[in-house]
Amino acid sequence: MDVTDERPLPARPTAPSVASRAWQGLLSIVFPPVCAGCRVSGTWMCRHCVELMPLLDPATVCPTCGAPDMDTTGGTCDHCRDWRGEVRALRSYAVHDSVMREAVHRLKYEGESARAQWAGPLLAGVVRSAGWQVDVIVPVPLHARRLRKRGYNQADVLARETARVLGVPASSRLMRVRDTRSQVGLDPGERRENVRQAFQASPLLAAARVLLIDDVVTTGATLHACAEAMREVGATDVVAVTLARAVDHALR
Repeated sequence: MDVTDERPLPARPTAPSVASRAWQGLLSIVFPPVCAGCRVSGTWMCRHCVELMPLLDPATVCPTCGAPDMDTTGGTCDHCRDWRGEVRALRSYAVHDSVMREAVHRLKYEGESARAQWAGPLLAGVVRSAGWQVDVIVPVPLHARRLRKRGYNQADVLARETARVLGVPASSRLMRVRDTRSQVGLDPGERRENVRQAFQASPLLAAARVLLIDDVVTTGATLHACAEAMREVGATDVVAVTLARAVDHALR
């Protein structure tokens, strides 16, 4: 769905459509599953490599920023006690390390968009565990130039797979209006400035409870900039989920 589409948000689907099931089957044929860790065929992540994955336990993360193993006295951790971002809460499935780092790399840079078939149910599980009620799922957008170069937006395929599992519509009514430099190598302040006013949301997100999706979160600057744009048009709530999380940065 294009961000310029002015139709109302679609009703929540009750089951995957025939077209959706056919598309999933086609992807499995064109891009047969290969484990991101040991490269065994037939699965996107084998049982042995799953055991190597550094998962984030929902019971031990900060309820606000999702940081692991934090003292959350008062409902927030030391990293986010003074956090004033527009994302109400953030969760991630695993630490961006080990086999998860490789899985994200292959999804993002190796053309393995079909790997989202594995990741979508994981993200849906995180959302259900958090108990969030959302009206629409929105991916963090790429700029048109980068989208043409890569061929697809990894956050978009993650969002659509998560939407399929949760039975909530996915919408691309958020666009990147400024082609920002890579966030890699920038400190938290530079990251915030780099993405400031880089996004624009459709007014049709007014009054919506939004689930924002990306592949990896580092400092949270991009997620906050996206949420700010959606809040400006009237979104009533924005929560975010990512497949992986870098744990060596404070979300500021």
